Amino acid sequence: MCSQDRLLWYNGTMNNTPDTLLVAQAQALCDTPHSLSAICNILALIYWSADSINWAGLYFTDPDGSLYLGPFVGKPACMEIAAGTGVVGTCASRKEPLLVPDVHAFPGHIACDSESRSEAVFPLMQDETVIAVLDIDCLQTDGITPDQFRSFQTIAGLIADLPAKEGNLRSGISSAD
Repeated sequence: MCSQDRLLWYNGTMNNTPDTLLVAQAQALCDTPHSLSAICNILALIYWSADSINWAGLYFTDPDGSLYLGPFVGKPACMEIAAGTGVVGTCASRKEPLLVPDVHAFPGHIACDSESRSEAVFPLMQDETVIAVLDIDCLQTDGITPDQFRSFQTIAGLIADLPAKEGNLRSGISSAD
């Protein structure tokens, strides 16, 4: 079953789509028994939700706390991020979402794409443990609005809940390899 037929698309883009519709579309994409398929489609949905978004993806945590690249949409990215470094590593170590209006002002920012100007990151939690970080990069300083941030945070929760259908996000991804 393809959930796409239930989504509302506007002229092939979603630039003027209300943020509530973005969340509803992500929820519709979760209606599959295959977590990896849902994750890939949700990341594409985020990527195409605004012209200024230039990267959307996941970084998974290793037992040592480092993060490694998972599914994404955008230019090739950093394959591994040390625990507690950069925006993604800081999000994982703090276990809280971050909205960074100017990545160049963030201490220790890792520039995987020199065109990125702002960033939003969200920890995906299971049993009080960060299993992944949703990372969204933007081409503009202050490029992510508070409404978008709240919508992305809700979508991060949807992604974190997907593994309940397959047991565990990491095992769901690993079994797809």
